Amino acid sequence: MERKQLEWEKELKLRELEDRKNQREHEERQRQRELEERENQRKHEENQRQQKEKQRKHELDLAQMKSREAPAAVSEGGPKPTKSFDKSFLARCKEGEDIDTFLTAFENACELHRVDPADRIQFLTPLLDSTAVEVYSRMKGAEAGDYELFKQALLREFGLTPEMYRKRFRSQQKIPAPVHSPDEEEGGMEP
Repeated sequence: MERKQLEWEKELKLRELEDRKNQREHEERQRQRELEERENQRKHEENQRQQKEKQRKHELDLAQMKSREAPAAVSEGGPKPTKSFDKSFLARCKEGEDIDTFLTAFENACELHRVDPADRIQFLTPLLDSTAVEVYSRMKGAEAGDYELFKQALLREFGLTPEMYRKRFRSQQKIPAPVHSPDEEEGGMEP
């Protein structure tokens, strides 16, 4: 009887050991699957990032090609050569930046450097963010070379309509002027 008891306990321990071994193997397989899933997720995210980067580069290349194809300004003397223009002092337009402020700064720089309005588009396109490049890429033919048409398209895209400007103006609050007492004007207060 004791012998059967010992055999039974031995078999029970063997089963427990085997169960633990199976449990460890199962946990190890589970960890491997999780690692593979994380690696696949990382690869997928990297692939998406690379695709977005390729798309952005393509859009920029397209905008630069279109700006090179823009028609030259024609005046009485024929096509005018483009003046040199140092773009290094102008910052690129960042995502979310106020496009109206950016365009105003760009136009001021063009005026300062006497850049002909017909040549502005070729200097502007390399400075644009991806949203503005997308607006530019939708323009066709001669209208792609017209700065004023492009500016109007940008303002529409960013919702900068005359009504929006009216609302912005009407929502401004007057800053109260500092109030001075008559004693301050006479050179100070008397004790």
